[in-house]
Parts: sequence; C-alpha cells; structure tokens
Amino acid sequence: MNRLTATFFTLLAGLLLGFLAARSWSEANKPAPAPEASPKTRHAANPPHDDSTVATQTGRTPTSRPATNDSGTPPAVTPATTHPAHIPIARILPPEDSTVRIPRKFLSKIQCMVFNTTSNCVTDDIVELLNISPEERERLDHLITTTRTKVEEHELDRATVTEQLPQRVVLKIAANPDTGHDLEDAFVAEVKDTLGDRAVTFLERAQPYESTLFSNFGRNDTTLTITRDENSNLLRVQSQQEYVTPNGGHGSVSSTTMSNQMPDRWKKFFQAP
Repeated sequence: MNRLTATFFTLLAGLLLGFLAARSWSEANKPAPAPEASPKTRHAANPPHDDSTVATQTGRTPTSRPATNDSGTPPAVTPATTHPAHIPIARILPPEDSTVRIPRKFLSKIQCMVFNTTSNCVTDDIVELLNISPEERERLDHLITTTRTKVEEHELDRATVTEQLPQRVVLKIAANPDTGHDLEDAFVAEVKDTLGDRAVTFLERAQPYESTLFSNFGRNDTTLTITRDENSNLLRVQSQQEYVTPNGGHGSVSSTTMSNQMPDRWKKFFQAP
C-alpha cells in the first residue's frame, strides 16, 4: 500500500512538472506586443498612395501621374513652344497689304529703285518705303523735272555739236561745276523741306542717279549722243562723262535715258544744218 501510494505521487509530480515546463516555454517564446504609436507619430487611417514608396519596397519604377485640379480632372495641356527655326516663313511675315515698322538702321539694307529714269519720277517702292504722301510725291516729281531741265539748259548753252545727222546728234559739253553746285544746293534744300527727317535717306539713295538725271550737276566733261527713232519719235540720250580720280587718274561713267517726247530744246539739233 505504501509502495503504490509512493508511485502515484511520483507520477503526479512528473505530470505537474511537465505542465509547468511547457507553460514556461510558451511564455518565453510569445512575441512581444507592438508599442502603441504616440499622437505625434500616428498616421492617418488611409495614408495617401506614394509611388516612390512602392518603388522602394517592390523594386518597381514609379509611374508619373498627371496633376489634377480641384475638380479631380487633369488640367489642359499647353503645347510645347515650337522652335523658331521650324515656324513656316508665311506665319512670320505679315500680310502683303499690311504696314510694318522697322528700325531706321535697317532702311539702308532695303534695296529698291528711287527714280524711274524714263518718266523722271520717283518710284512706287521709294514712296512706300519712306511713307511719302501724294502731295510730297507730287512736289518731288516736279522738283526732279525742273532740276533736270535746268541742268540740260546749262549744258546746251555751252554745248559744241561734233556730229549732226537727221536721226543722230553728238554734243560735247564742258564742265561747269559752279553753276551745277548752285542747282545741287537748291535740289537738296527742296528735298529737305519736303521730306523732313526722311530727306537724309532719300538723298543717300538718290546719289547714284545723279549721273543719269542731273549729269553730276556739271562736275564733269560730258559727251551726249542723242538718237531719235523716226517712227515713234522716241528720244534716246546716252551720256558719257569723263572725270579725274583722286589719285590723278582718269575714269568715265555712262548712262542712258529715254523720252517719249522730244523737248523743245532738243529740236533745233535735229533740224537740217
């Protein structure tokens, strides 16, 4: 009896020790509870999605998303500015019938005829370039005609006939720079009075035509060859001017003008000698 009791208590003690050992092992290996977040570090219940975070965690490249406005719709996309070199020239230039303003320094780079040497009038191009009014144009045309007439009158007063045929006359005209200088001064003064601050540009462009229209205002010895067409009575005047260069050499310049009607001052040279 004593032996059975001792065995029973021995088994009971073993079971109790096994239960306590198992419980101790379970408590030792139980994960510690996560600490409660403080109010300063607590996040919102539904944090906003962040592509950069996704890329860090998953290795994916973040995908850019278009910005949205308050209504939730993407804003209108503004097209990129086209490089000037790719803009068609027709989109840069104004319409043909429009007027544009350009800096004065660019006027000298614009090429256009100043005088019509057949009609002895200013051209439409120079009128448009310098914004010459109809009244100013009329004054300039009259000035050109009267100045040219006076120059020719002075030339004919001292001309020597070297050849005279029914349809061809050759004249030698000595230089007369003093008289020519007075005519030139009067011409310049009238242009300035007509055009004001535009006169400088006009006179600069008119200078190459002085040989044709005004025989260089009498500065050079001149040979005139006048030919008349018998059928049309068209008058063709060729001018050959001789001059001395600054280094003492000699040069010449030629010009030709046409006239639909023969001036009275020329008619005497086509009469029989």
